[in-house]
Amino acid sequence: MSEMVKIIDSMMGTGKTSYAIQLMREAEIDQKFIFVTPFLDEVQRS
Repeated sequence: MSEMVKIIDSMMGTGKTSYAIQLMREAEIDQKFIFVTPFLDEVQRS
């Protein structure tokens, strides 16, 4: 198993959160993620 850290950094409104959510939805069931956000509303978004 390889470990990787992927940092997504871009201007506001460019789709970073949407991309991350889609990536996590399509991932294998055993793949793990840490999603860091300063907004509580993003915790409920899916």
